[in-house]
Amino acid sequence: MRVLACIKRVPITGGRILLTADARAINTQHLGFTMSPHEECGVEEAARMIEAYRGDSVVLTRPIGRCVFCSSPDGLTEFRERSICASCLALLRADVISAT
Repeated sequence: MRVLACIKRVPITGGRILLTADARAINTQHLGFTMSPHEECGVEEAARMIEAYRGDSVVLTRPIGRCVFCSSPDGLTEFRERSICASCLALLRADVISAT
């Protein structure tokens, strides 16, 4: 049995939500995101079904089109199934090189 769990990211509860300058969208630059409790329940139920029926799972989410670290929409690249901008990717590589 293959179990599909569909999730979406939602703003963290209690976070301050600001609008863009034109007031037509949410400014996500400093806004944290998480899964909603409903999606968490779905993922937990998928795990229970896998254990009970010896299946595997697939988690489906919508790509966000922004860097996971700084929320920049510019210069994105896919790195380990995440969108990361060129600036943050360069910082990650610098940290890895300095750690070795």
